[in-house]
Amino acid sequence: MDRTDGLGFHIDRTLKTVQLAYQQQFSDNNIGLTIEQWVLLDYIQKLSPGALQSDLSKLNFRNRATTSRVVKGLIRKGLVAKLRLENNQKQYILDLTSEGVKIWHLANQVVQKLRRLGKKDISSADFNVFLSVLEKVHENYKP
Repeated sequence: MDRTDGLGFHIDRTLKTVQLAYQQQFSDNNIGLTIEQWVLLDYIQKLSPGALQSDLSKLNFRNRATTSRVVKGLIRKGLVAKLRLENNQKQYILDLTSEGVKIWHLANQVVQKLRRLGKKDISSADFNVFLSVLEKVHENYKP
């Protein structure tokens, strides 16, 4: 069998392995977040102040309903505050609470270690080729 025949298999296997490693490290470090929650928490921190919930859906490649569900979970955990825009009753600004900032810092340390692990023994040149190939595959499948 040609290795390129299983392109989806290789991508899926790698994604699942990476997700499992992240979730295990979050668990081991008492970080009560799912990967989806981490991604949104990270975007909110990076877009702060004034992260719009509508922008998060676009950034994380999830629909509005999924994004809203994850945001509600972060609010329930006391990590995110949600405020309505004064001049727009349909949009919300999201910001990290003080507890959200603490969890973000803790999780970010774990994420940075995992990112270094993922690039271990891969040269910068090879990693750039890898990213370039992923971009090409992504573009090839876009409608």
